[in-house]
Amino acid sequence: MSTAPNPNVDFEREKWLAQIEFEREKWHAEIEFKKAEAKLSRWTNPIVLAILGATVTGLVTVGSNSLNNRYQLDLEDKRARATFRLEEDKAEATRILEAIKGNTEKAGDNLYFLIQSGLVAEEPLATKLRQFLSDRKFGTGPSLPSTTENTQPTFMVVIASYKDQVSANKAAEKANKFFRDKNVDLQAEALPPPEGSLWWGVFVGEWLPVGEALAKLKLARDNGYPEAYVTKG
Repeated sequence: MSTAPNPNVDFEREKWLAQIEFEREKWHAEIEFKKAEAKLSRWTNPIVLAILGATVTGLVTVGSNSLNNRYQLDLEDKRARATFRLEEDKAEATRILEAIKGNTEKAGDNLYFLIQSGLVAEEPLATKLRQFLSDRKFGTGPSLPSTTENTQPTFMVVIASYKDQVSANKAAEKANKFFRDKNVDLQAEALPPPEGSLWWGVFVGEWLPVGEALAKLKLARDNGYPEAYVTKG
């Protein structure tokens, strides 16, 4: 005679198995959570965060310094190029000014030499000079006095000196009346004192070459002004 299954026993058994399964799943869940928490704690640890912060700051600083250095090098390169170009322009301008000293034909020959030799090569200046020389007519063109030319010194005859303008003007008027009365070819004029001097001068004539100045001097000394002298310009 068989025994009928006890429903209460089956229920308790199912309940016990379910409880075990639940505890097992809970245990696995706790393990996974602790693993995740452990991984996360590596990045939230103050020491790790400090190291990461220092690393990021260092990388940013290195990048910033690298960019600044590159910018400075680029700026220095541009500055050096601009300075070199400016010096080249100055040198060419100096060569051209030296080339046009003397007569116009010599100046033209000198400019042609500068272009052909490459001493003036910057564009568009070189092209403009070539065009100018091509269109230039004989005897025309720019020229400057040569600094190598000998220039004669000039002189002026002084017949009297005074410390004030009024006295100098009166002396000049008196001298001119005297010269007119004696029919002497001299003209007196009062001029202000030169820099560094307090004396007004009464001069005759203008700035003259030495020969003409000496002739005026003799004329003044022979006609009432024996103390006259010449001053160099």
